[in-house]
Amino acid sequence: MTDRKTDNPQDDFDTIAPAEVALTRDAESTPVASDGRRRLLTWSAVLLLGLLIGGLLVALPGALRPDLERIATGAESPAPGARERRRETGPVQQAEDENGDPVAPYQQSRMERERRAVEDLISRLLDLQDDLESRAVERWGADRLAAARTLATRGDDAFLEERFDDARERYQEAVSALEDLKGTAGDAYESALQRGLDAIEDGLSDEARDAYELALSIRPDSRAARRGLERADVLDDVLAAVRDGERHLAAGELEDARDRFEAALELDAQTAAAREGRAEARNRIVTRDFNAALSRGYGALASGRLDTARDAFRDALRLRSGSSEAEEGLLLVEQASTDRRIEALRQEAAALLEDEQWTEAAKRYDAALELDGALSFARQGRSKARRLAALEERVLDTLAQPDRLSEDAVLADARSLLRELRAVENPRPGFSARIDELDELLEVASEPVTVRLRSDGATEVTILRVARLGSFEERRIELRPGVYTATGSRPGYRDVRLEFRVAADGSGNPVVIRTEERI
Repeated sequence: MTDRKTDNPQDDFDTIAPAEVALTRDAESTPVASDGRRRLLTWSAVLLLGLLIGGLLVALPGALRPDLERIATGAESPAPGARERRRETGPVQQAEDENGDPVAPYQQSRMERERRAVEDLISRLLDLQDDLESRAVERWGADRLAAARTLATRGDDAFLEERFDDARERYQEAVSALEDLKGTAGDAYESALQRGLDAIEDGLSDEARDAYELALSIRPDSRAARRGLERADVLDDVLAAVRDGERHLAAGELEDARDRFEAALELDAQTAAAREGRAEARNRIVTRDFNAALSRGYGALASGRLDTARDAFRDALRLRSGSSEAEEGLLLVEQASTDRRIEALRQEAAALLEDEQWTEAAKRYDAALELDGALSFARQGRSKARRLAALEERVLDTLAQPDRLSEDAVLADARSLLRELRAVENPRPGFSARIDELDELLEVASEPVTVRLRSDGATEVTILRVARLGSFEERRIELRPGVYTATGSRPGYRDVRLEFRVAADGSGNPVVIRTEERI
């Protein structure tokens, strides 16, 4: 292949001079009369050969050389439509060989087919080249691209020399080399992404931007590369915010530090240093507020401000869920609250005992025992209150029904009640008054009263639960104050039944009982 001219980009090759062809025969063996005809044929052959060479110079550099030269120089590729038009026109068909002899149709067809096969490879080569250049191949596959260009140049040489088999082989090698190079675009893309990520982590915004722009050139639809480029664009601002946050954190300005780290994350949520810084600031804020809440809670507990202490410990628990310190503080508050409630119930019960409200006092002791079943004072107090309440109820019942004391069993029970009442220590005035009232009642109920009974002498008289008196007209009997029942019976007469009351003062005498209604 001849050297290229550099002063004119349109002249990619030196002018190819037509080879000298011996188209004349020996003058001695050729008739003079044929001299003119041979000269005409000779110039016709020269003209045909010149047209063929001219066609090659026009067609081949237009179809191959400019594009291959573009590979070497990085010039813009011709439009696909222009390339197709070159293929449609093709090189000038050669109808005669270099000696001017006609070429056989079979030979000519074979050469055309080989030429077309080579041209197809050239078209494929150019398409691959265009695709790779659109992916910024010079930045990640320059050496392999140069090797492919060298193979294409060798193909050019063979093509111009019409060594189509060799040309096809070189072009095929160039195509394979570019296809292999295209196959590595994915690795170049991943490498660019990684370089971009490394640069961001190292705080190098320009290097990160360059790497992600390369990744986008290789794969324009890459979301990862586009997001990486966005991160690279704000990286300097992110780093400035992180530095501010770290400075505030070191100075103990926790809220300011948290705000700056959050500002960095608003720009780039994937910034690890900002996430870690924000977590540190938040943790230290929580720790500070948690300790303050605990201190506030224990201080309020010590001074008896239980509601304030409870709120403080709850604040601490909200800041640090499951905290044993906060939970223990709440338990202490609840215990103190319970103790305070128990003490209030104890005082209420004691006051009710003083007021001789035994039943209400017993209720207060019950409430205290519900809070703490082991309270000895509440157990003892409830027992005393219930016993006094029961004694009072019995006293009131006895005083309300004095006539029942005429029965020996009732009287004995009342006397036992009086002994129990007198055994009560330090009775209150009202309780003592009831004891005295019962004592006086028992004295009266124990003193017999003389009762006069009258009958008709024929009626059999009986005083129930006292004695059978028989028949009489008048009789005196000693009875304790109370209510009695007398019955009378007589053959042939309807029985009578009479209830009478014996008063302590003897009033109500005499008592008359006799049968009067015949059967």
